[in-house]
Amino acid sequence: MERFNSVRIEMRITHRIEGEPEQVFPLFCPVREYEWLEGWECDLLYTETGRVENNCVFMTELPERGRGTWLVSRYELENFLVEYVIFYPELYTEKIDIKVKTNNDDGTSNVYWRRTYTGLTPQGNEFIKEHTGEPLRKRMNFIYQSLNHYVKTGERLEQKVKGKG
Repeated sequence: MERFNSVRIEMRITHRIEGEPEQVFPLFCPVREYEWLEGWECDLLYTETGRVENNCVFMTELPERGRGTWLVSRYELENFLVEYVIFYPELYTEKIDIKVKTNNDDGTSNVYWRRTYTGLTPQGNEFIKEHTGEPLRKRMNFIYQSLNHYVKTGERLEQKVKGKG
């Protein structure tokens, strides 16, 4: 059997959001994302509270990736920290770490993202190479604009952008 060499790419991005962590952090929830992220859809499979929590499981379907299973591997409301592990069986795994921190009493927060991709197949390795870097920065900019707009106005930002996940 030929040995497969997996590709791993990690990207870190920081966004400044015009809201306190108590206002921003609860929006990182598969149910709450419907409020602020255009195009978001998921099938919530397991939660005891009806919201994001440790060991919550949900699925998404994205045209270029197929069906992905998301597991909340860590959820700390008191520390404004959530970690998701996403599994796309024929392509790759992704781990998303999100930490929200206040900015010295100025009414804003920083959202620290770490996205770690690991290829599972040769096709997954290629997908990761093609969809990280600048394409990921564009998707993350859409997420940033949507989140910041919602926190400021209470309304979802409507745009026609593909590949927002």
